[in-house]
Amino acid sequence: KLYEDADQSGDKVRWAARLAKVADEAGTAEELIRAFERRKRNNPTSILPLLALAEIHHVLNRYDDRRAALQEAIRRRPKDLSLRLKLARVEERAGDLERAVESLKAARKHDRTGATQRHLARLLFRYGDFEDALAILRESNDRKIDPRDAEDMAEVMVQEKEWEAASNYLAPIVVFDPNDY
Repeated sequence: KLYEDADQSGDKVRWAARLAKVADEAGTAEELIRAFERRKRNNPTSILPLLALAEIHHVLNRYDDRRAALQEAIRRRPKDLSLRLKLARVEERAGDLERAVESLKAARKHDRTGATQRHLARLLFRYGDFEDALAILRESNDRKIDPRDAEDMAEVMVQEKEWEAASNYLAPIVVFDPNDY
């Protein structure tokens, strides 16, 4: 009832998480999952039941099921950048770095800001794939990058002892806002 009465989709997803906690404690989590699976089937165009399922699986610590729900939501809304980024964050937090990289690569096509490319490069640096990270940064057009984002990106390079790469990355950016650096 509380889920149904929630006005906003974010509220519904939060209620699904709360329901999952209660159902887990009561031993009725599978019943809750079946109920949301029915909602998913009854509304084949909506992503809301899938987002609710993803939250339920998160609460129940079921990474693969959470990931599957998010992937299905993406299939329903393939151009939704926020869904793609959510999947990548879930994968990254789970330590599934290869899948996170693949999800971010797929998300790049839908992001005109360059933020996804920077996130991908940052992840590749942490993953140890310096060449691919640097290639992504070279192909990105970071002239419009926020100075704090540029500093964050350079900081990742410095942490990985990629001094020259950090210097080469910042050099053309500093030209556009020299008083900020």
